[in-house]
Amino acid sequence: FGVSVNNVYRSFPSSQISTGNTKAKGLSRHQGGFAVDFNGVKNLSTEQLKALNELTKEHGLAPLMNQAADPPHFDTDPTKHGYNSLKESADENKAHYDNIQKGKAEPVKFDHKQYEEYKNKKEDEDKK
Repeated sequence: FGVSVNNVYRSFPSSQISTGNTKAKGLSRHQGGFAVDFNGVKNLSTEQLKALNELTKEHGLAPLMNQAADPPHFDTDPTKHGYNSLKESADENKAHYDNIQKGKAEPVKFDHKQYEEYKNKKEDEDKK
């Protein structure tokens, strides 16, 4: 596709970024750790964008309802993943980020086994 990950976690509001894309009003799901932006989405054909949307949905992310307003953005709701609110997930992620910056914590490593377990559980739920 020629698409690459651009922005996953952000410790500051989107209002501080110079871009023509949609700005979050208040906290963003990027601050909560539940959004990703992809470079190159605007260059995809209709077929390629459809395939990317299907792939991201399979992995729990979805584009904005009005995808044309912010084509690189895909996200999910943190309350569907154990948090009580977006603020709670943003506070936790900001605290962890600050501890990484201070050398008091390590970045979270991707756990393939845990991901496979999650994926299998999700597939089982979808079959029901």
